[in-house]
Amino acid sequence: MVLSLLPFNQNLVIKSKTGTGKTLAYLVAAFDFLMRVYIVDPSRAIKRHNLGILVVVPTQELSKQVFDIAQKIFSEYKLDVILLKGGMSYGLKSQMVLKNRHDIVIGTPQSILYFSAQNLFFGTSIKSTSMLILDEADKLLKSENLIAISEIIKKCPKNIRTILTSATVDKKTMDIFGRNFYDYKYKLIESTENTNMIIVDAIKQSYIKSAWDIQLPLLYHVILTRIAQANAKNNMGCKIIIFLPTVSSSSLFANVFEVLLGSKDNIYPKYSSAGQSNSINIFHLTGRVEQAQRTDLSIKFKTYDCSENRSAILFTTDVTSRGIDYPNVDLVLQIGLPFNNTQYVHRVGRSGRAGAKGESIIFLSDSDKAIIKILKESYDLDLKINQEFRNDVTVSLRHALKKAENEIEMLRNGYYDKDNLIANTGNTDLNNMTILMQKYANKMEIVKNITPLHDLRSSLSSLLNFYKLVSKYYEIDNDRNNLSVISLVKLFDKGIKKPNIAT
Repeated sequence: MVLSLLPFNQNLVIKSKTGTGKTLAYLVAAFDFLMRVYIVDPSRAIKRHNLGILVVVPTQELSKQVFDIAQKIFSEYKLDVILLKGGMSYGLKSQMVLKNRHDIVIGTPQSILYFSAQNLFFGTSIKSTSMLILDEADKLLKSENLIAISEIIKKCPKNIRTILTSATVDKKTMDIFGRNFYDYKYKLIESTENTNMIIVDAIKQSYIKSAWDIQLPLLYHVILTRIAQANAKNNMGCKIIIFLPTVSSSSLFANVFEVLLGSKDNIYPKYSSAGQSNSINIFHLTGRVEQAQRTDLSIKFKTYDCSENRSAILFTTDVTSRGIDYPNVDLVLQIGLPFNNTQYVHRVGRSGRAGAKGESIIFLSDSDKAIIKILKESYDLDLKINQEFRNDVTVSLRHALKKAENEIEMLRNGYYDKDNLIANTGNTDLNNMTILMQKYANKMEIVKNITPLHDLRSSLSSLLNFYKLVSKYYEIDNDRNNLSVISLVKLFDKGIKKPNIAT
């Protein structure tokens, strides 16, 4: 529910039972808020020691739990998470605060208050805090913590954005909240086990059964099919957003499709279409992109002109794209699982904005299909297999791809007519899977040559770690799933050892 409100411009009070994913929800909301602060004021993003998000929790144990989750979100975008933990030496804390960025700081009231008073550097940084989060506010606002909380609030700017979470929100708690937060207005969000998020009816939703060793060619087929349909209908192109679980996997896919569909390293230039019409532009937007470039890319995709059969494809991850309104998005594609069912809804919502019709397709391997049951239980959504790209289409694609790869091998060994192969790949006939896969396979020869082994290893490691993180939520068999994800390597013909998985 919290994520559906992004971007938000008001204080939030979240009433949520333990185990409902509130920590992830408020951290994602905080990340989204901080990114917007950095977009509005790029100089603040450059300054390392202006405190961004301050998370106050009642216990040391909870602070460590929040820290672990925050690191999963923030560290992948080269943002720092600092844990001010009781029992840690003053010297170690000082060194950590001096060395790291102050994007998000987590601690108990006593740890934060004591250190801000003892360390002038941190005491100055806290005065610029953009957002204050009080986790389990009902406990934090009790008498034993109230003085420390009040002092922390006094150190923060008066216009600070706040999020409070609590299992119970009674009048007494809100009275204390009002007195200490300058009678700020707030929005109360209640999240209970019976609360369901509405999934927009205007968005057509389905899934494609797709093992990881066929993701790239199948995605290639789906994209070209939808673009061709739009071209034939009204001479317009498509605007497509493609979500991947991690930054590294998103980067890998974006680089691959820059070759497959974009202008990069065209294998047969004389057969490529010239000019702006009928072009496909690839965008890649994640938190690792420099702030100025990220803002520029976002604006360009948002305002992209799809007339004259021009199409735009944005590869991204969940966190970076939250709350950003991209108009006229025709199709949302999801590769692999989202972090949870709420993120699925948020992704789907990128299509069909402002009442327009849209479509969402999620690519699921056998071990990913647990999400179908979860979506049914959570939202009464019957996610059906996409009939246009059903299993027999995937089988046909596999056979055609194998044939194309064999032809390339024959060409490499001098047993095939090169001119005939080039002529066949000049035009993409979507009704002829063999020709389509010939074109794909030839472009993939470039991809295999220019993709660094490090990038492939990084992508696989990030995917394996992501699936390990969500395995309990989806009840995934890790061993089986790992084999599925690692099969992605087959598409690159690279020998690679099993990547490390974080423990």
